[in-house]
Amino acid sequence: MAKEKKLKPPKRHSKKYWTYHEVEHYLEQLHGKKFRDYAGRWAAEPHDDSIPYQDFWHWVCDTNEVHNGCFIHLPEWEYFMNNEDTEPWKKEIMQFFKDFLGDDYDERMWCEW
Repeated sequence: MAKEKKLKPPKRHSKKYWTYHEVEHYLEQLHGKKFRDYAGRWAAEPHDDSIPYQDFWHWVCDTNEVHNGCFIHLPEWEYFMNNEDTEPWKKEIMQFFKDFLGDDYDERMWCEW
């Protein structure tokens, strides 16, 4: 009689990750900047439409498929940092993330709100 093989359940895997908004808020406080309103358009009193709209989070959303409770990636480092069309303010914020995250810059980040 053939010996029955014992069925083995799959293993659960876990991976460490950063939470995007936690890192974002930390870096904002560290550098005294607002990444959602980098140029201060909405902070101006009275509101000044001549100040450019600079929202890093919206740019991150444009480079990812984002919904509440998902993993995202920061904008691709080599492509955007070497692209002359990437605005300097975006490069500055990317550099803040790179300096803090180091090799983890390219890793996925958890995102929820």
